[in-house]
Amino acid sequence: MLEILGIQEYVQKTADIISSVLEMEILVCDQNMRLLADSEKAVEEEHYINRESILNSAIKKKETIVVEERETGSPGCLLCESYLECTVMAIIAIPILRSEKVIGAIGIYANSAESKQKLLSKREFFIGFINNMSELIISKLEENEENIELRAFQEKFSMIVESIDMPIPGIDEN
Repeated sequence: MLEILGIQEYVQKTADIISSVLEMEILVCDQNMRLLADSEKAVEEEHYINRESILNSAIKKKETIVVEERETGSPGCLLCESYLECTVMAIIAIPILRSEKVIGAIGIYANSAESKQKLLSKREFFIGFINNMSELIISKLEENEENIELRAFQEKFSMIVESIDMPIPGIDEN
């Protein structure tokens, strides 16, 4: 089974689309907490999200988590080394589930009072939309896996055909 990291470019484009449609900021990480997409800035190097983050909690619990107040909603926020510089005011963390296995998480967050109000008032719509977009990510991952399997089969078949040194005569009943 391939990991979501194998389709990182697609995941980044999906995060950008979600951000554009919902007019909110988006983070996507894999099950190992590696940041795959950030709608605020391109992910250019290997970066891992804090193990105390709300995204990690959503991955561990296999459930959507809503933090309405950063200061009181998530003990992990207080433990984060970037706590003092952090502008996140509220966040919804949604695990990406594939056959009951968590392969990552998507976080939609607010970094202003206006976006916080929007996030919390439309949370059910946002959660449904993110879940639908997660299905697209899973479909792309499955398509990628099928293409790899098909290429492997094609290579094996080519090797068999190329290894035949002499022609095989066909016998007709007539």
